[in-house]
Amino acid sequence: GLAYCSFDRHMLDDYRPYVFRTTDFGLTWTDITGNLPDQAYVWVVREDPKNPRILYAGTELGLFVTFDRGEQWMKLHLGNLPVVAVHDILVHPRDNDLILGTHGRGIWILDTITFLQEIAPDHLGQEAYIFSMGPALRFGTKFTRYGMGDRLFRGENPPYGALITYYLKEKPAPDVTVSLEIMDEARQVIRRITDIPQAAGLNRTAWDLRLDGPRPRKKVVEAQDFFWGRPSGPQVLPGNYTVRLLVGEQSFEKPLRIQFDPTLASTPEDLQMQQAYAFELRDMQSFGNDALRALDGLLAQLQERKRMLQAQENEVPEEVMAAIDEHVTQITGIQDTLVKPEGRPFWSEGPRLIGRLSGLFRALEGANARPTAAQTSYLGELRQEFRTAMDTVNGYLGETAPELNGIFDQFQLPQVLIPGLIEY
Repeated sequence: GLAYCSFDRHMLDDYRPYVFRTTDFGLTWTDITGNLPDQAYVWVVREDPKNPRILYAGTELGLFVTFDRGEQWMKLHLGNLPVVAVHDILVHPRDNDLILGTHGRGIWILDTITFLQEIAPDHLGQEAYIFSMGPALRFGTKFTRYGMGDRLFRGENPPYGALITYYLKEKPAPDVTVSLEIMDEARQVIRRITDIPQAAGLNRTAWDLRLDGPRPRKKVVEAQDFFWGRPSGPQVLPGNYTVRLLVGEQSFEKPLRIQFDPTLASTPEDLQMQQAYAFELRDMQSFGNDALRALDGLLAQLQERKRMLQAQENEVPEEVMAAIDEHVTQITGIQDTLVKPEGRPFWSEGPRLIGRLSGLFRALEGANARPTAAQTSYLGELRQEFRTAMDTVNGYLGETAPELNGIFDQFQLPQVLIPGLIEY
């Protein structure tokens, strides 16, 4: 016999909200308008289909929610819902999204409201809490449009991957680390995410269902491609995982199930092979960037040494300057085989080894399918080219570069620090 009704009297210049509840099929009614704002006359009231204690009220002043059947209401605008009349409310029966029809401001969707349906006073009394997550779907995504296109006429898709919602009672102090860890079935940490929201109250972020990308040559903020952004890592396989929220020394966990797109015919063996190839390509990029980083450090030392010697009043032996110039040429030549020098347009010459590794990685990960025969053959070619390049780098660092310190010793100049070999 539980039911709700609301009345709208704004046409009679009465802008007050009116919401009532009955538990006896309408024989008697209880006023549950409570603390709704005086001017927030009500357009619609909806009961949550999964948690009947939760009611949503669409009013002239926005969306309100109660977690105790109307005893106490609170505004539910979160980070970006404007103050706008909400005329209709729907909880999607399949996706569990909260969908709002507004007056003149379009349709608004709050993705996956499992966290709302789970909220209880005990949770909000804790220092932190991570909410349950529905299954995350691994499916194909592809960049298909460049420029404005129809951007003004279409809605924004939800973030790809697993939506993770968590609560922080207070904003953490600067010395308190807040992060997320993803663990596999063996409880091994396979991904750590540190750049997450840390506001007091509810926070949400998304895990893109990927592992760490290749180690960068430079700082992460600088290691971005103009078109592709930061290099990404291999996709994880469908299965059971655990998401752990770390707030200082405290930890909070919830399970996560990753499912595969049921419309695709790829087998688990296909995805395992794809992941194995992706791991190999990622690791080759990492070792290539390790080599570049080592050579960058040595090159910077030589350039600084050259500037220092040129600034001296005493004449510098020609053998020293010639040796420095020769080694600078050798280093830049080796780097040129690994990556295209900065400043050269991409259309003027082909990609170098790391660019080709990155290109094959993107092509391989562009579909949720078994690697093709052509990709397998191409990987074999890149594998051999990679070994040759790493042997060249280690040959220079281990045999050729020490000759330069021998010349410095000969003329009683300080040595440079030569990086160790790349253990690939």
